[in-house]
Amino acid sequence: MSADGLKQRCWAEKGLWGDCTCSQLGNVIHCRNCATYENAATQHLQTNVLPKLPAVRNSADEFKQSGKAYFIFKCANLYFALSPNYVGEITPISEVHRIPHRSGNAIEGISNINGELVLVIDIYSTFSLVKPETENGLMVLCKFGGENFAFKTESVLGVRKVDEAKIVEVADVSRRFVCESFSVNNLKNINVLDIELLTSAIINRRI
Repeated sequence: MSADGLKQRCWAEKGLWGDCTCSQLGNVIHCRNCATYENAATQHLQTNVLPKLPAVRNSADEFKQSGKAYFIFKCANLYFALSPNYVGEITPISEVHRIPHRSGNAIEGISNINGELVLVIDIYSTFSLVKPETENGLMVLCKFGGENFAFKTESVLGVRKVDEAKIVEVADVSRRFVCESFSVNNLKNINVLDIELLTSAIINRRI
């Protein structure tokens, strides 16, 4: 679609959040699978979110490169990635309140972010990682399936374009919530989270 389509938020007018008249829906099934939606999400992060983080440096030339866009962050000694389509905001870490009979394992609790109670997923516990002794990192607010959730991270690297030929599918049962991996620059084995599988497991209380 054209740049005009981006300005008009085509997904809200002709996509699944609109009247569903978009001619591409038959091919992509969901707006989040469309390159237009991904480009808009990447542009939103580049323009409105990442510039507020002094540690993140994304060059303009990097976003002109071809490839698949990933939002990259770090927890303990591992790097993770997910589609920028899911990322809405990055905030300082806020207080998390435990949920009776539900907190633990993958769920840390709920947090008040911008006046809304948001479920906080514990990436560290999910992947058996050592949590930092002090919480001076960031909270990443995401949306999937119409629901908001958040998770803590020690640092955010920003959005990187990755050559699709370098993306490898992962079938390791020990990393059941990782669907792909890739390396970029000097970072090796970045784990791409399977958000659909992870949120489904949480909803159905499998973790």
